[in-house]
Amino acid sequence: MPTKRAKPWDESNYAAPRRSRIRTAWNAVKTVGLLAVIAYVTGWFVGRTEGFRSIVESRLTRALGLPVKLDRVSVDWRYNLTLYGLRTEGGRRPGYAPVTARRVEIEWMWSDLFRRFAVGINRIELERPTIAFERDDNGRWSPHRLAPYGRALARQFQIAWEEGESAEAGASSRSGEVPAADKEGAEALAEAVRSAGLDASIRVVGGELSWWLDTQAPRASLEGVTLEITPLRAPGRAMRHVWAKVKRASSLDGPAFRDLTLELLDIGDQQIVLRFTADHHPNTR
Repeated sequence: MPTKRAKPWDESNYAAPRRSRIRTAWNAVKTVGLLAVIAYVTGWFVGRTEGFRSIVESRLTRALGLPVKLDRVSVDWRYNLTLYGLRTEGGRRPGYAPVTARRVEIEWMWSDLFRRFAVGINRIELERPTIAFERDDNGRWSPHRLAPYGRALARQFQIAWEEGESAEAGASSRSGEVPAADKEGAEALAEAVRSAGLDASIRVVGGELSWWLDTQAPRASLEGVTLEITPLRAPGRAMRHVWAKVKRASSLDGPAFRDLTLELLDIGDQQIVLRFTADHHPNTR
């Protein structure tokens, strides 16, 4: 019986099966998607650890120039941060923190990642923040990083916070004109906000500021502060709308104010005061 002879192997006659480009691209997409999911879930869990809280505390310490402690940090599904129990150390008054906040929310602007190659801040909200300004050993106001804001606010709200300074009467609710001093204070406040370089919406609820020259009593204070800063967009121009309301503003060297309201439009090279009203009361401190 004749046997069938096997055909010798010839590699040149063998053609490897072609892989579809679409299939290759789809496999790459699945791999990248899987890695992205793993990275997202890992980051979400890392954001709730003590190590991540320490990282946030270090960043805030560099930003404020004071040691910062947090009770805890929470991260939502968009990686937005909520900080609870913020307090700083390093004040001259024992038992009092220079800066505190019950809650701080930071919402990221992820679209900046594609425009500026860095994630921006879309919104910041502070609940019950307190800032106590006090003189350091060199006679400068501390916290140093926040001193420009304290100076601008004191100037705007007509409260005396320097030794020997007299408080001028603010704008009356019955007056149709804004005094020059109020305009200068509004410009100082807008400049302080602008110098921070924040292109974000800022909201403050229940804030309190005080200026101390000794450890007995504050020389001036703002209580019940509500502040909203909203960026506005116009062709070729960036603007900010600033609205602030203060339940009580007082100083040891001048009259007190209640229900004080400020509204202004900052258009970069000019600040337009839209409203400044206040009820004047004798200082009862």
